[in-house]
Formats: sequence, structure tokens, C-alpha cells
Amino acid sequence: MNTKNLKNIADVIAGYAFRIALKQQIDGLMNVIQSKNVIDDLYINKDNLTKINLQKYQSKAFIKENDIIISKCISIGKKGDGIFKYDGFVVIVPNTEINKTYTLKITKVLSNLSFAEVVEE
Repeated sequence: MNTKNLKNIADVIAGYAFRIALKQQIDGLMNVIQSKNVIDDLYINKDNLTKINLQKYQSKAFIKENDIIISKCISIGKKGDGIFKYDGFVVIVPNTEINKTYTLKITKVLSNLSFAEVVEE
């Protein structure tokens, strides 16, 4: 069997979370390796990879409304709300204290930040 190191033949973007089911696109420029494509935890079945155009699926927000996250308040904003970061995404939460960790429920997602409420301290 002819084997090649994946990093030598492809650009790998690991851990990208897709929020919707991937649909095969005939003109797709990117092959997506999913767990269903891995055989015996070692080989990739390249004949059944899903081809997509990533732009259709990309979003700045890796979180969505009603997601539950655990994060630490890193700062307090000008209006007194707590500022959190989750995977690099800014989350604004009222009634929180700096350096405390909270369980949060996302209530609103915008393109560059989101808002949440405390579920549990």
C-alpha cells in the first residue's frame, strides 16, 4: 500500500465545527475528512470524502443561542457587565465578577460578540 503523510499533501484545518449537515458540492474545492471516513483509526477512505466550498459554511460565531458554556470573567466593561472569552469569541454577561468562573447560557449571537446569562456560579 502506498502511504503518504497527510501534512505533506494537504492543508489540514483540524477541529472546525460545522453547525449544519455537509452537503456534497460537485464544484467543491475542499475535501472534508469526517470520522465516518477513517478506517481502523488509521486509514482515510479518500473515495468517499465530502467536497464543499468552505465559504458557505464559515461563520465567525462558533457558538449559537442557547449553547451552554463554562468560562471565566476576564474583565469588567464600562457599563459594569462581565467580559468573557470563549474560543476567542467575546461574551458579555451582566451581574458577574472578575476572575470568577461561571456556567453561562448564550442568549444572543452577533457577528463579533455574544451575550449570555449566568446559569450557575
